[in-house]
Amino acid sequence: MDNARSHPPDESTNKLRDWLVVGGTALMLFVVFWNVEHDPRFAGSQIAGQDEEEIIEGFVDGIDQGSLARQLGLVGFAAFGLVGLYRTRSRPLVINLASVSLMLFGLWVVSSVAWSSSPGLSLKRATAYGFLALGMLGMSRVLRPGQLLVALLMALTAFTSVSMLLDLANGAGPWIRDYRFSGTLHPNMQAMYCGVACLAAYCLMASGRRTLGRGLFAGLFVLMFLTQSRTCLLALALAMVAVFLLRLNARTRWIASMSLVCLLGMAMFVIGSLNTAQVSKARTAALLGRTEKASTLSGRVPLWEELMNDVRRSPMLGYGYEAYWTPEQIEELSQSQQWAMQSAHNAYLEVTLALGLVGLSLLLAAVVLHLFKAQQAYDATREPFYAFVYGVLVFALVTGLLESLFVRMSLPSGIAMLGMCSVGLGAPLAADKQAAREPADYGRLAWGGAA
Repeated sequence: MDNARSHPPDESTNKLRDWLVVGGTALMLFVVFWNVEHDPRFAGSQIAGQDEEEIIEGFVDGIDQGSLARQLGLVGFAAFGLVGLYRTRSRPLVINLASVSLMLFGLWVVSSVAWSSSPGLSLKRATAYGFLALGMLGMSRVLRPGQLLVALLMALTAFTSVSMLLDLANGAGPWIRDYRFSGTLHPNMQAMYCGVACLAAYCLMASGRRTLGRGLFAGLFVLMFLTQSRTCLLALALAMVAVFLLRLNARTRWIASMSLVCLLGMAMFVIGSLNTAQVSKARTAALLGRTEKASTLSGRVPLWEELMNDVRRSPMLGYGYEAYWTPEQIEELSQSQQWAMQSAHNAYLEVTLALGLVGLSLLLAAVVLHLFKAQQAYDATREPFYAFVYGVLVFALVTGLLESLFVRMSLPSGIAMLGMCSVGLGAPLAADKQAAREPADYGRLAWGGAA
């Protein structure tokens, strides 16, 4: 009896347990974020043909009304995080410059309630932000890096697949003129989902099943292309280049970086030598045929100019977390700009409006420092998940130039938060390196191959 008890579980038992953990986590993410940000009524809608007044009313209703399912989902997710922290209490949280910067940013978010132009709204949104952060922190502690990567890919693939099926069921599809894949989200947010999922599939190729990773990447990239989000396509390309460079050794990384700079210079030279007709064709192709308002970045520049006037009124503190976009503000700006919006369409400007230059500085410091931590973690362990975290942060920085979605509550922003918790507040690099050597490591066990 004692001899039987001393035997560790066999490999098949470990595999089954790992699959249950990963599958359960993916299911939890699907249920929570389905209630947080997805709406099946969006499926099959044609964004270009929607009435602006209806869109504005939808934005306003989203602020005025709360969802009980959304609230319960976030509370349950936070409870999961607390349980995860309790179960891993023997492993202390790591305090370093990166983790301190992240905690200071969170403290600044909560503190902004004190000077918010809408304290009730800021408190409500800050509480939801705290629940999301707590859940992601607990998840980063309970699951191993390989498990996290697969669970996230499963959840993202499920969301995008369901969205496409709902679009098709409602009569929408690529055969329709001006079709943009949306499903249960706005096409730009759907592109964020597809972009992060593509990064996960790209990093999965290093886990042993390259055929599966390539197949998933191809399918997800097609869906991303159908969203016609030019910003996310560019961001994905740059993030994949960053991950590719990360995998190289220091010397090769430097040579490759210099080569890319030279190629970029040559490309600029070629573009400069094109005639007007050739430039026009290249411009249309680069914009995926969506040339309307391209001279002003789809109407963003006039919006930014108007928003900067409000930034100047409270440059250091901002208007409070998520407090700027009140129903009155949405209606006023939508009327003055002649198109519906509920964000600044620039993450850096969005954060400045909410938390001022102080908040923006804290957030940028946290992201940059965690980029370095992700690089250190990958160099020490060669774990694909850390390369994924690195790519997601680059993806967020690039998309932030033309979109605000990564600083709003969503699964992609939650994944960025999860990644920062994992490389910043997570176990020391030495412990992660030791865990990567263990036979039960998920990246090797589940896929049946070495990284």
